[in-house]
Amino acid sequence: MNLREDIIIGFPDPIKDKLQDASDDFPSLLGGEPVWLNQNSCPDSVQCPLCKGDMTFLLQLYAPLEMEHAYHRVLYVFFCRNKSCQNRQESIKLLRAQQKQSDQITNYKSDKFAKNILEKAYIISTDVVEQKETQSLEKEYMKIAKPFEVDDKEYQQNNKKGAPKENYDKENQLIKQFAQMAMEDPDFGQKFDKLVAESYEDDEDDDDDSDSCFDKFCFVLQKQDYHILRYCRAKDTTPLWYSDKKQWTSLPKCKNCNKNLIFEFQLNSSILNHFPSMIEYDWGVIAFYTCENSCKSKESILQEHTEIQVVLEKEQVEENFRKHMKMVNETNAEEDNEDDDDEDEDQQEEVKNEEQQKGEQNQDQKEQEKKQDQEQEIPCQNNSQTTAESEIEKPKQKKNKKKKAKQEKQEQEAEKQESDGGEDW
Repeated sequence: MNLREDIIIGFPDPIKDKLQDASDDFPSLLGGEPVWLNQNSCPDSVQCPLCKGDMTFLLQLYAPLEMEHAYHRVLYVFFCRNKSCQNRQESIKLLRAQQKQSDQITNYKSDKFAKNILEKAYIISTDVVEQKETQSLEKEYMKIAKPFEVDDKEYQQNNKKGAPKENYDKENQLIKQFAQMAMEDPDFGQKFDKLVAESYEDDEDDDDDSDSCFDKFCFVLQKQDYHILRYCRAKDTTPLWYSDKKQWTSLPKCKNCNKNLIFEFQLNSSILNHFPSMIEYDWGVIAFYTCENSCKSKESILQEHTEIQVVLEKEQVEENFRKHMKMVNETNAEEDNEDDDDEDEDQQEEVKNEEQQKGEQNQDQKEQEKKQDQEQEIPCQNNSQTTAESEIEKPKQKKNKKKKAKQEKQEQEAEKQESDGGEDW
């Protein structure tokens, strides 16, 4: 939570005119194509150190300093869209370009970055937080006191029995003291978080779900219209943490001059709401640190330091997955037991039906076989009868043939005698 009065918050405004991003001041942009100070400050490409693929431009921020060598100064953020690189610290790059006042800026655009861009483009408009965010707690906490205030007319209508009106002056006074402490003590937030954490330790049900930083993060974003950017380049400024887990406590030195790095700005998870293609990203807070001297270099562009807090760490995802699978397995086991009982009854019924069907089939088969046997017996009887009759008829036919042959012979002899007598006569 901000303890300074000069913090700047940023909001995305849709670009309505093509020339809107080329105003007198150098533009701060979200999405679309990057605009470079000049052609010399434009790199050939921005590659991901993990997959070596081309990175996508996310935003640029015009952030000049009261330094001669950094009169014009722009910060560029690129990220890798490869799924295997998502949500990893190395997949986000912060580049810094700067030059003197005497150097000319040309708002240079390169065709090299025109193809790999996000689907929308915005101008980043800014607003200054006019007071310390802790001071506004007084008004916020005083809203809690309203439920303790009882309207006399409403009380008389709802309380016809004439019971004495309850007094909440003590509760309201405690709330005022609480808000005053939050306003005056810069460390009160940490003290309050400690008290909340200790109270959660007594409650086993809420212990795993307590995350005071996340509650504070949501409170501030909701109060300030879900801004996407928070800027405050000061040595005593820290990020508005997304979670109380995996917070970094140390930073490296500047790669160019070996000086200290200081916090300059952060991007909030609300930035993901403006790009549908980035729905799979789990960014919570991305914090960017730059050299405290914004050091000069022979190179026209330098890379600065980036830190990232994701929504769910890998360990949390795995733990949640294990708990989920355990619950699923237990549920499935109970259902399997019920299913097993039902299956046993079903199997017994099926066996009984199968045996009954087999019995009926066997009986039908036996009846069919018996019918076939009866049909086969009738032709056999007819055949045997015909054979017996033929055996009886055979001797009669033979005897008739002999008798006929004898008659034919006698007729032939008689004809011969007649023929012989005729000759004699």
